[in-house]
Formats: sequence, structure tokens, C-alpha cells
Amino acid sequence: MLRFKPTLLLMSAAALGAATPPAEGGCARAVENPALLNVREIVAGYTACEEECRAEDAAFLLLLGMIRATTDFAVLQPSHSVDIFEDPSVLPVLQLANVDMDPDFSRDVAGFDRMLRRVREARLGGPPEYAPGWDVAPSAKHELYDLFLNGLRESVLATEVYLAGLLRDDRYYTAYVERGQIIEQFQEGDRLGDRYGELGELMLRVVAELGDPPSSGPMVPWRLLYEPGPKSGFV
Repeated sequence: MLRFKPTLLLMSAAALGAATPPAEGGCARAVENPALLNVREIVAGYTACEEECRAEDAAFLLLLGMIRATTDFAVLQPSHSVDIFEDPSVLPVLQLANVDMDPDFSRDVAGFDRMLRRVREARLGGPPEYAPGWDVAPSAKHELYDLFLNGLRESVLATEVYLAGLLRDDRYYTAYVERGQIIEQFQEGDRLGDRYGELGELMLRVVAELGDPPSSGPMVPWRLLYEPGPKSGFV
């Protein structure tokens, strides 16, 4: 699904699947016990669900992966410098942030609402029992993991409800699909053309009617995570 920029199309599920092979044991294994899966493992489960055409389970893992990815990078920072575009433990975090949820599933009110309840109720363990897939730098901030994750969970869910509202507007959905088709046919050296811009303007008009997306500020304890320590050179 689009991340706060409703006129853009981001990475497809197929592109993510090409980068991260499906999980051993298929979709069911990841869905049944996601509590301690790291982002790479969640992405592998998501890829399997996509291949098995299990739209609700794929959406469930997609949102869990987004929540895990942001929380892990914010709270459990690597102990060493990494090339975020090459390191196999970190790359899925970036990939997942750019995957768009199946727009047709977002328009399925019953299935979408059921998936949101599953995400809200899912147990996602934190340290020390959980490991993100890389060596973690020592930090007193680790104790904030559960607080940050649960605040982010509410923020992600609120954003998905907002985006589903856009996609349930037929004007927005039709323009979204057509823009996706233009992107799929785009070749290096081509111009997107006037139609692409016209569709974007139509989508923005729908966004203006619905209002701005929810802010994560009230839900996610950013200030606790980034407040200066006793030896910091800033206040």
C-alpha cells in the first residue's frame, strides 16, 4: 500500500518475492506463529502467502513486517556499520517499507477488517527472546521495544484504514489502477505523459476530500526513544 504519498506506486509484491524466496513450510507456518519471526522471516512468509494466493494472510504478514521493520531499526540498531542496500539481514527491511498492499483486498471490507483485528491481537515478542537477524548494539533503549512496537502498531493500523478509505472511492481506485498500468509499461527513456499527471491530480482531489492521513506522533513514543542521554552534547 502507499505510504503517506497516495499518488505514488511503490514496489510490487512480485519484486519483493524475487528478492526474498518464500519461507520453508509455506505461508501457514509463518501465519500460525509469527511471535518471534524477524523481518526477513516475515518477508519469506509473506512471499509464500502471495504465491499461494492467500490475500488476507499476505496482508497480515505485510503489516506485521512493517511494524517489525521500523521497530527493529529504531530500537535494535546494528552493532556495526552495514551497507543497507547489500546486507542480507537488513535489505528486507527496506524492501518491505516499499511494498503496496493488494488494492482489491483493501476494498474487501469484511476481509480487511478481519485482518486488522488479527494484526492488533498478534503477539510480537521483544528482546531478549527476540533477535532481529543482526548483532545488536548495547543500549538502554531496548527496554522501550514493546512500548514502541505497540504504539507503531496502532499507527500502522490507522494509516491502513485511511488508505483503504481512499481505495474504496471508485474515482481514486480507477486512477490508481490506471497509473499502475502506466508504470508497468514504462521503459527507460520514456516520458510518463500528461495522462499520468492528470490521474495524480484526480487522486489528490480525493485525498483532499478525505483529509490528511493520521499522524504517528500521538501513538509512537518517538521522544522517549530519541531523548538525549546524560552525556549528550544536545538537549
